[in-house]
Amino acid sequence: MSGVGATFQRLSRLNLNPASFVNLGAGRGDDSPFYLSHWPDMKILLVDMDTRFVPGYESMQADGANVCFEIAAAGPADGKSNFKKTNDVGGVLDSSATDGDTNVYTVDTLVKMHELAPPYFLKFDTHGVEVDILKGCQETLQNTVLIQMEMYNFDLKFADGKSLRFHNMFAHLEELGFRCVDIVDPLYRPGDEALWQFHGILIRSDHSVFDYSGYSSGKLSLEELERKRTGSS
Repeated sequence: MSGVGATFQRLSRLNLNPASFVNLGAGRGDDSPFYLSHWPDMKILLVDMDTRFVPGYESMQADGANVCFEIAAAGPADGKSNFKKTNDVGGVLDSSATDGDTNVYTVDTLVKMHELAPPYFLKFDTHGVEVDILKGCQETLQNTVLIQMEMYNFDLKFADGKSLRFHNMFAHLEELGFRCVDIVDPLYRPGDEALWQFHGILIRSDHSVFDYSGYSSGKLSLEELERKRTGSS
């Protein structure tokens, strides 16, 4: 097994156990079964601006999946805005766009609206507005154990230039209490094949994985690391 599958096999052994999965920029939401295969008891919230995805979301619900959805954008404050599509499954907020308008909610509001229980797993496929969204996550982040975020190696020309290149995003997230534990799905730009983006996987900075910086500490089991961290026998 390789790639994202192997990553989540490893993550499932870190005692994270998220109860709720907030998929921001969910698109079709057809990756939900993959995440549920690792944490089958999670409740899933799909958030996207495009009403065309509603029939698919409703089909998941009809099939018995523990899924709820909100046709909206996530942002730093509750309100309304316009958006434009960038491809079949993506789009960005743009106050001057004409592709449609949408409600905007903070993640904190969305979590309360849908009565999502902690701990949380947040996934960002949000095309450069991650910092704005994180401003609206203050309460939720306190009980978040896992973040998956699409990150970029170039300054994006959309999203009003708000996007951070990946090294700055990692630094920003570390200020919020999260550290990178893996990266997956690198995408290379056509033509020059330069790294364009990847998904950063982050867990809380105080997780016992980070208690030891030596390579050999990886031979210890999580239980052994936790005993060393707490001083228990």
